[in-house]
Amino acid sequence: AFDTQARLQQVEQRVGSSADGQFDLPNARQLHQAALRAKTEAEAEWQRTLADPTVTVSVVIDTYPQVIRDVEMQVGERKAALRKLEQHAFAKVDTFRRGLPDDLRAFPGFVPLPGESYTTYSGRLRRLTHGLSALRSLQDADRLLAVQVESDVVSPPSTAPVIQALDAAIDLLNPVSDPSGLIDEMSTLETEWSQLADQRVQLETTITRLSEERRFLQSGWAQQDKQIAALRRQLHAATKRDKAVFSSLGQAKNEVHLIRKVAQTVQELQLLREDLAQQGDPDLPVIREKLETAMQQFRSFDASWARFIIGDVPWSHWIAPVLRWFIIIGLTYLVLLTFNVLIFRQWAHHEKLQYPLAQLPEILVNAPDDSGNAASARFFGGGAFWIGFSVSAAFLGWNVVCYTDWVPGLTPLDLNNHWGDALQDSSLTALVHSRSAVFFTMIGLAFLIPAKVSFSIWFFYVLYLIQLQAMVWAGFGVDERSFPAEILYTLNFRTAEGGGALMVFALVVLYKCRNYIFCCCNTKPVEDLNPSERKELRLASLLFLLGSIGLILTLWLGLGANLFYTIFTFVVIMIITIGLIRMVAEGGILGLKCWFGPFHLIRSFPGMDKAWTAPTLFAPLLVYYSIIFMDIKTFIAPAMANGLKIRDDLKMERLRFHLAIVLGIVVAAITGVGLHIIFGYSVGADAMSDWFYTGLPKGMYTKITYMMKTTPVDETASHLWFLGGAGMMSILLYCRQFFFSLPHPIGLIMLVNPIMQSYWFSILLGWLAKSMVSKYGNIACYEKVRNVFIGLIVGELTVVVVAMVLSYNLGVSIPIDLNRN
Repeated sequence: AFDTQARLQQVEQRVGSSADGQFDLPNARQLHQAALRAKTEAEAEWQRTLADPTVTVSVVIDTYPQVIRDVEMQVGERKAALRKLEQHAFAKVDTFRRGLPDDLRAFPGFVPLPGESYTTYSGRLRRLTHGLSALRSLQDADRLLAVQVESDVVSPPSTAPVIQALDAAIDLLNPVSDPSGLIDEMSTLETEWSQLADQRVQLETTITRLSEERRFLQSGWAQQDKQIAALRRQLHAATKRDKAVFSSLGQAKNEVHLIRKVAQTVQELQLLREDLAQQGDPDLPVIREKLETAMQQFRSFDASWARFIIGDVPWSHWIAPVLRWFIIIGLTYLVLLTFNVLIFRQWAHHEKLQYPLAQLPEILVNAPDDSGNAASARFFGGGAFWIGFSVSAAFLGWNVVCYTDWVPGLTPLDLNNHWGDALQDSSLTALVHSRSAVFFTMIGLAFLIPAKVSFSIWFFYVLYLIQLQAMVWAGFGVDERSFPAEILYTLNFRTAEGGGALMVFALVVLYKCRNYIFCCCNTKPVEDLNPSERKELRLASLLFLLGSIGLILTLWLGLGANLFYTIFTFVVIMIITIGLIRMVAEGGILGLKCWFGPFHLIRSFPGMDKAWTAPTLFAPLLVYYSIIFMDIKTFIAPAMANGLKIRDDLKMERLRFHLAIVLGIVVAAITGVGLHIIFGYSVGADAMSDWFYTGLPKGMYTKITYMMKTTPVDETASHLWFLGGAGMMSILLYCRQFFFSLPHPIGLIMLVNPIMQSYWFSILLGWLAKSMVSKYGNIACYEKVRNVFIGLIVGELTVVVVAMVLSYNLGVSIPIDLNRN
């Protein structure tokens, strides 16, 4: 407690004198509070000990030393067992993080590797076929030797069949044991690689010299730039060829290594043949042992069906954890899919939600409209679509040209439009980290959603910016970063307000759907529906309830979380999920994160510093929550909602649709997990994506460890902001029954989504366009202008694909994508 008090005073003094250390202050306060709580608990325990009449000085002196020694011995034994388990586990993890040794293959042998030549691949197939045939002959020889060893009778005629089998194996292996051709090829590749290295050094030196000379030129910069650009293209081509030659050289070296293994095996078999053919009494047990050793080497040079089909990945390490997580993920997706089915009818048929993200693919795949005409024919055949396409493609295409450096000296357009430079020295410094990004896809989607909805989204974000500036003027911080928030358990005033609004909004929406959720028990709400839909809803209701029970039991018993917090987390997640699905179904939001969840509520209201709110009770649930809900790519519920809308519009057969969805999820999960494991063992997980393989898992466990050590509590009154957001949403929902001109409530719940800083301005532009067209145009005008905005979307998507292909083929970074984290 004294140490943390001193640290807190140091940080406070540094913050008081300058802005340095302002981000350390909350952590220092939390550590000090945790130390004070530990000190208070220790004092209370000491007082209870003093009050116990059975604890006397003589009792302590006589019995406690032995008690302490026994406890220390138990602790030592458990630590030793834990260290042994850790060493065993770390050895497995280390292999995955560093990759398999060079003589093992992560990819199955039938998979051609990138850049692999026909010679290498065909050589592997020849070693497989020749090796398996030779192995069968050796297995026959081994059986004959086993008979001779057991009978203990040796005569020249009895060893002849064994020698014949060895000869057959040697003859089969000889054609694939000569590396001379590849050695010549390696020599040629090494010469070319050396020449390319010299060429690259020469080009880099020339480019550096010309760039230095350009600084002092009085004229002729254009000619100099063209010359530099030409040399850079030559350097890029030489670098690309250098990588290809280096890859081919590595493959050739590996191929020679494998062929030499075959030759070594042939030599060992020849020695065994000589031992059997010698005069006298050969030592058959020793010969058989050497033969079995030689047979075990066949896998190492690709003569193995197992290596050819599944590779050398230690799948046994992964079967148990992958199956457990597949059960958890499968139950989660079952609950989310059936939940979407149960709420869909209320939203699509009663409330008439538009599902903007479902409209676009329906148009692009030639789906007929209400009059039976093909929609895409009007779009692609009209000039309005191509105007929008040209606008987004032109802006982003310019950036592609700049990033590829095809034309030197060009500067890419900044579509993020950060406000920092403009507001740095003004009175609006609270907004220096804000931006008005231009995102063509979001502009197009904003035009497809109702104007009241799009107005609500940008209006409440602007209201947040005003509130942020007011908070800074009031002295509560310096800028937006003075109010930290994150996805696991920390709220600021913005996310707390949005979280409160989200809970109220989601509960109201959930209440409207209550009849369908329990229709497996009460069939009255679905009696008037057609038989197929009634059957679908009742089955979905049953599977939802069973899946929910199964998921709760799995998280409780499988992960070891507290039962109460497991149920609490599940209920809160489902309430939040319905709000997030509504964001996408009604607001057309392309990317989604939710910086509000069950653990934010625990910290903000009771705090995590009590025995019944200790983080150890629900820490395992944080792992589950992080994997399923932290990354926008794994939260599948909104995509399921859009899929149901497309199915309903296109009148797809229900059972076939659901089977296709389930099959797609299963295939994607198996393929994705399998390939990630294979890639990890192939190049080492440390060389893979830093976020998925290092940043996310390490950051998650670091956060959980920090939470368990500090037991954080709410120190920013976020619970009051939460209640304020809930009250604001309640008033808004009530008043909109009488004053429909009030803003739509969906914008208020968007405050939990941090990606809105990249979306709000584009949504504002889309709203302005739609408002003007709706006010001054007719239906025909609206349809033509809508084609322009669909063209904006398709244009950006096209350039994103082109940028990805160019980035891969040219080996340059082109930061043009749909990721707006």
